Amino acid sequence: MSEGNNNNKKEEEQHQQIKELIQCAFDPYNEYDESKINPFIKDYQPIISKENISLLNNLQLNALQYIIDNFKNFKLFKIHNEILNRLQIITDIKEEEQIENEELLFRKYAEDYGHVIHQIPVIVFIPESSIDISNLIKLIVKWNKNNEIKIQIVLRGSGGNVCGASQIGEFNEKTLQILIDMSSKLNKLSEIKTIDNNFSSIWTDAGVLYDKFVKFCNEQNFRPIVIPDYLKLTIGGVLSIGGLGSDTFKKGLCAEHILEMEIINGEGEILICSPFLNEIYFNSILCGLGQFGIITKVNMKLEKLLKFTKVFHYLFLENNKMFKKIKEIYKKDIDITCQTFMVPRNLIFIKNWVFFGIDHLMENYQNCLQKILELEEYNYFHMLEFSVRYNNENEIQNIKEIINKIFENEMTFENTQMKCELEMTTLDWDNRVGKTSVPALVQFGNWLVPHVWLNIIIPDNELDNFTNNILKKLNPQRDLGFGHIGFNPLNYKHFNLPYFGLPQLTTSKEQTKEEDNWCYIIVFGRDAFSKEQVDLHFEQNEKIWRSVENASIYPTSILRREHWKEEDWKKHFGEEIYRDFKEKKLILDPYEIFVNVRGL
Repeated sequence: MSEGNNNNKKEEEQHQQIKELIQCAFDPYNEYDESKINPFIKDYQPIISKENISLLNNLQLNALQYIIDNFKNFKLFKIHNEILNRLQIITDIKEEEQIENEELLFRKYAEDYGHVIHQIPVIVFIPESSIDISNLIKLIVKWNKNNEIKIQIVLRGSGGNVCGASQIGEFNEKTLQILIDMSSKLNKLSEIKTIDNNFSSIWTDAGVLYDKFVKFCNEQNFRPIVIPDYLKLTIGGVLSIGGLGSDTFKKGLCAEHILEMEIINGEGEILICSPFLNEIYFNSILCGLGQFGIITKVNMKLEKLLKFTKVFHYLFLENNKMFKKIKEIYKKDIDITCQTFMVPRNLIFIKNWVFFGIDHLMENYQNCLQKILELEEYNYFHMLEFSVRYNNENEIQNIKEIINKIFENEMTFENTQMKCELEMTTLDWDNRVGKTSVPALVQFGNWLVPHVWLNIIIPDNELDNFTNNILKKLNPQRDLGFGHIGFNPLNYKHFNLPYFGLPQLTTSKEQTKEEDNWCYIIVFGRDAFSKEQVDLHFEQNEKIWRSVENASIYPTSILRREHWKEEDWKKHFGEEIYRDFKEKKLILDPYEIFVNVRGL
């Protein structure tokens, strides 16, 4: 047998051993069936508002009639039956196919992961190509130039936000809103092309889900440089807000690794843009919150796949020591990811989060665990999570030695260092949220409840005050519904796109690149089990946001729409960038086509 075959056999054996090792961590979720708990399916019964349908006036109906009369392919539209009955519609758009499962269809578009806002669209457009979208935008431009009633569009990927940003806005008698479903049919991948010895790239439709995309790349021994933690999100949706994940620690946003994009601008033109071509669109649309154009295809940079991942967990009582160690690791010349989480002082949570739900990994820490669980002054502990990708054990030895040296004298409690290591395939680790977290949320009844999340970003100099005045006072059950708190360090030098909001620095832009400047995104992953708890969580989110003068927000979540004002966006962007954002909006969206759901 050749040496190559021997190596392949060893790799397969190692792969099998790792699969067997981690299977016990996934065993509790083996019965998980996503189709049975998807919030968009027929059995799910959200409370939804039909005022957009019942209040539609004659001028808005005229605008809708204009679109239907002038767009050639009627079958790309789904129109609510109540509206069809009020329009002069030609017969083939009223075919049974058009209105089959209508209530289910329109409930799907009145939903997102937050389960708080439910706005039923009047009309949904499901394009099959970039040309379809271009033709629709050109029709809208023609109408908006000559009519007081404006036709506007809302872009929807997978609905993976918590604030209604992928739904139509609240009813407005002066606009007709069309929701564009970007994921149902715009989901094709092309061939991977080589750039050099280390990197390749691939063109993909913006409607492709990251789980499909990551798996496709994995099968050809490639991987995106940065991926979001949750993979049931569309590529276009992620890039419109930036895209954060564990890789962000050393490599920035998903959006920082886009080479080119095909976009459709506010006049319906299909353009290719890059840092060197039509750059005003490239720099505005990435992280632009859907306000400057539509991403239809992207050319994304890829790196070679390292097939296995080793994950390191360390438990801390205080976060200041933890972040000191993180900064030490960051300065080392190693390719490593990093995230941190606040773990409730509860044995079940510590077992499942720190020790991957595996009993035998806890055996050496029973005495220490018993003692720290008695520390009533702590509601939460802090878990540091590193991961390193590799192909064989020799590649990781040097990194393990570096990590062990940094942590050799760091004790969790009473001369005990509480840590855990686990190996798995990189594909399993990349899809960890889909394989373990989502099924766990289902198992505990948290998946379909309202998620009133807050993702706030604070600068390094606010960390101690934020910890003492907010984090240490949190009660896991009352304030989070036992939802999670993520707490991730971001280094400014990895963020170059103008509209990704970060807290303001006193240093100049040049100094920022040279100095070690940090901020932190804190994810309050709240789960609410009653209307009263929803209201409480919104109040808490607003109180936290207003308590930090210099902060920004990761806009998958904001406060209640009616409480989020222009001053909040100025705080998020900073005065100068906010002014630039508004000016670009006037230039790139002159006919007011892209709906401003977030109140920008």
